[in-house]
Amino acid sequence: MNNEKSNIGFILIVIGLLGLWGHFVGFGDLNWSNFWPIFVLVPGLLFELGFFSGKSPAAMLVPGGILTTIGLLFFFETFTDWRFSGSTWPVYIFAPAIGLFQLYLFEKPHNNALLIPVGILGVVGGMCFLGISIDGIWDLLFHNSLVWPIALVVIGIIIIIAQSSNNSNKHL
Repeated sequence: MNNEKSNIGFILIVIGLLGLWGHFVGFGDLNWSNFWPIFVLVPGLLFELGFFSGKSPAAMLVPGGILTTIGLLFFFETFTDWRFSGSTWPVYIFAPAIGLFQLYLFEKPHNNALLIPVGILGVVGGMCFLGISIDGIWDLLFHNSLVWPIALVVIGIIIIIAQSSNNSNKHL
């Protein structure tokens, strides 16, 4: 049952990412010049996989979270010809917060001091996003039909994190 929930989470992420891909690129524009971000994304995913497979310490989630976030951003920017880069640059501020927050979530015992840089980076990144243009963000999320693929990816990630958290609590 537990693996089924994780599988559902991964499936939702893949469907959401395919939806984003299809929205911006279509499925006929597969060429290597669009895939250079894989050199950032794959190491990040390997750090993540190393921890979740039990082979690496929780500290590996910090570079894993940063590289995975930046790799996904680079894929997004590449497939949209960087036309949103003026609005998405705060993701560079959020990336370390994501890695540090993962460390907080999965390192036992929790190091509450990690929430300080996570909070600072989150607030600064959020303020930067709001400062860019609320109207631009509204159009990006709703006018171009990005809500459903992003929602599927987020829901899939939440399911996987919740499942991983439940599994690690059962082993205690």
